Amino acid sequence: MDTNEDILTKGIAILIIGMYILKRRKSFRWFNRKYWMRPINMRRLDQGDFYHLLQEMKNDSEMFFRYTRMSLCVFNQLLEMIRPFLTKRSHRALTPEHRLALTLQYVYFNGNYASQVRKVILHT
Repeated sequence: MDTNEDILTKGIAILIIGMYILKRRKSFRWFNRKYWMRPINMRRLDQGDFYHLLQEMKNDSEMFFRYTRMSLCVFNQLLEMIRPFLTKRSHRALTPEHRLALTLQYVYFNGNYASQVRKVILHT
């Protein structure tokens, strides 16, 4: 029969091996990634819907109204009223203006929007 000291030593050894295996599995998950961030997402600031299309629509009141269902003046007033509630502190966070535009699109499409956008809207 094993003594208490032998049982304790075996238990510690099993615990250490288990921790090593768990750590290895977590690090392996990120090891096989092809990209840290996909190139298309890196160009989002230059070519994204909000940063490119919506900014151009601000010059065309009819297109802006069709996209947001409100005039630019009303959009800006609404944005100023709810800006504190839409401001997030993460370095990757969307701007309050972008969050509002996404929310308006989400409402316009009756909630049938991409799942990532849905997560942003529900968090807003």
